[in-house]
Amino acid sequence: MPDERTLEFPASPDTVYFNLTGLSQASKYNVTLFASSTYTGAGANGSTIYTINGVAKSLYAANNTQNTVTFSSVSPNASVNINVKMSKDVNTPYGMVNTIVLEGHSMTEQLQFFQQTL
Repeated sequence: MPDERTLEFPASPDTVYFNLTGLSQASKYNVTLFASSTYTGAGANGSTIYTINGVAKSLYAANNTQNTVTFSSVSPNASVNINVKMSKDVNTPYGMVNTIVLEGHSMTEQLQFFQQTL
């Protein structure tokens, strides 16, 4: 069973960054993020905004049991990483992510599939 962790950032700072590393330059990736919290000590946990390659998507974490955000066909940067920015939305006391699903698919596989469907 994988070790479960929650990455969260409280009142300060408003933004944190992390990298998905060890990737292949020849692949594109789907990145799916999930966040959930039932903690109400600082009010409802509001929304966390995730940004990858300039595309921002928001996810409301308070009592979330099923909603996710997905970034599709993301190419790694020149350092072969995917950089993720996490920001707290207005009036959100804690930004967080509970689960990250990284699904890789190589460009060669895509090309072979495309050729077979012609």
